[in-house]
Amino acid sequence: MKKSLIFLAMMAAVSQARVVDWVVATVENQPITNAEVQAVASQGRMSQQQALNYLIDQKLFNAKVKESGATATPGEVDNAVAQILKNNNFTLEQFKQILAKQGTTYEKFRQELASDIVKQKLLGNTMQKFDPSKVTEAKARQWYEANKKMFATGYNTFHITRFFAESPNDFAAMMSGMQSPNVVSTDVTVRAGQIDPRMAQAFASMPNGSFTPVIQSQEGYYEIIRMNSKSGSGYRSFESVKGEIMNMLIAQEEQKVAQSYFTGLRSNATVKLMKQPGAK
Repeated sequence: MKKSLIFLAMMAAVSQARVVDWVVATVENQPITNAEVQAVASQGRMSQQQALNYLIDQKLFNAKVKESGATATPGEVDNAVAQILKNNNFTLEQFKQILAKQGTTYEKFRQELASDIVKQKLLGNTMQKFDPSKVTEAKARQWYEANKKMFATGYNTFHITRFFAESPNDFAAMMSGMQSPNVVSTDVTVRAGQIDPRMAQAFASMPNGSFTPVIQSQEGYYEIIRMNSKSGSGYRSFESVKGEIMNMLIAQEEQKVAQSYFTGLRSNATVKLMKQPGAK
């Protein structure tokens, strides 16, 4: 009896799995399954229709790549990586750490970069229609003002105390609440716009009463900073984010141009949309 119940449960699960993973569409007789659509929608945080459109374009693009024989050589990928590192003032190790924080690997990034290089080769004349100079600083500033909340730092004023000493050991007594004759201090009020954006973000995340790690200056003395309090709310300056915004706007415009290419592919392709099994 138990075996029969287990068998029936297994059959029900298999039947359900088949329904879930049905063929949503075919592109030149190549299937796109519901499981693929769900995976792309989840990973890309997009709707199912957007995910389906993306997969259709990818199928058409991959077929075009195969037809053309276009490839990206390791040297081309190396050059593209080197340019990215140069533009952002990153070392390769720093870049790998950033990718890891974003949940990806350097190897996967290289694969995606190679795909982008091939795409650029195939788009060819289509992409030449786009003039990046049309994305001006004025447009970037307009976008910044309209989306300023995205660059909020949380605080715009930091009330700190800077402590200086000739040896890092001199800070131990001071941090335990005792006075130390070898430590000199000064109270300072700092505004977010006056310091490096990364330091402003670090200050904003420091609990009141906490200390920074000990820092050694080029002059040879040691410094530690205590966060006394924070106030106000501020934003990263336009100058500090201008490059990010302009790159994003350029990417958006390139995407519009590229989409016209894929629209042309679709008009000459056989794409069939399927009904879900059991749907009327």
